Amino acid sequence: MKWFWRFGIPGLVVVVLLVLYWTYSSNNDRQYAKIKRGNIVESVYGIGTVKSDRDYVLKIGVSSVVDERWVREGDFVSKDQKLIKLQDLPIFKAPFNGVVSSLNYNVGESVFPQAPILTLTDMENRYLKVSLEQTGALKVKPGLKARINFEGLRNQTFRGEVVSVYSSEDRLLLRIQFDELPSNILPGMSADVAVVIGEIQDVLLVPVSAISVGEVTLKSGKKIQIQIGVADGAMAQLTSSNLKEGDEVILNASSSH
Repeated sequence: MKWFWRFGIPGLVVVVLLVLYWTYSSNNDRQYAKIKRGNIVESVYGIGTVKSDRDYVLKIGVSSVVDERWVREGDFVSKDQKLIKLQDLPIFKAPFNGVVSSLNYNVGESVFPQAPILTLTDMENRYLKVSLEQTGALKVKPGLKARINFEGLRNQTFRGEVVSVYSSEDRLLLRIQFDELPSNILPGMSADVAVVIGEIQDVLLVPVSAISVGEVTLKSGKKIQIQIGVADGAMAQLTSSNLKEGDEVILNASSSH
């Protein structure tokens, strides 16, 4: 109590006001949400890479020298357009419309057998190769719809469909065909993928941001243990708890203490 005798009644009033202000501000800063009943979409998530359905890789079986070339890396070429001429060999032309994605030799340079000389990539027929965890792959089947988002284009969601589920070198993979895709989405780019498994109807839902270490905090301050099922990033299905529709919980409860 030495501080009381030092500052007297005015000091005590200031301290009390500060405590009241802090308590009011702390409570006033809190945000609440109600437990509600509704539907939630179950999805499986993965990371995908854009691939091309067709690549033309030019190789030869004998040694030669580049006599002439008509293209550079990044050039768009049409079918039957001239690509490159090698010594003692006919002119190589484009087998389809595409982009020259690699060109490894200049005029006058020697080319060795089976060395990749030029790669032409078909930009029209692109698909997504998606890697999944086993638990997710077990739920996915051909025909399911997918939502696709690219870094830098977060305000745009592209649609696709699962064509196949397969394994390769101990990896579980999906092939997803796009409904449509802008020309600036190139092979090699990565995307976040959500494959829609189905919709669960008429369940209790709690905001994901209200959950902290398996529990939520009611508006009254009481903590409630919960178990959740499907989550869609914003809401989660309550599978076991003492909560009921209309109960108010604190959002970001873990950061409010």
